[in-house]
Amino acid sequence: LLSMGEIRALLVEIADRLRGLFGAGCLVARFDSERFAVMAPRDDLDPARIRAAFRRPVLAGVYPVPVRLGIGLADTTG
Repeated sequence: LLSMGEIRALLVEIADRLRGLFGAGCLVARFDSERFAVMAPRDDLDPARIRAAFRRPVLAGVYPVPVRLGIGLADTTG
């Protein structure tokens, strides 16, 4: 089991990895205990690219943790 500090480190690392994928023009927000939302240009929202970024484990402190993803996309351009 992970400590609260390790869980926080894991969530920060996930958010950082997402921000690294999409850059300054996006918004990454944690909206549930283990869920993140990303608002980015449509062309940047490629599920394969997102999955590839999480193929290697994410660090929770010093512990590598594999991350399983579920990805949902919504187009709000109308």
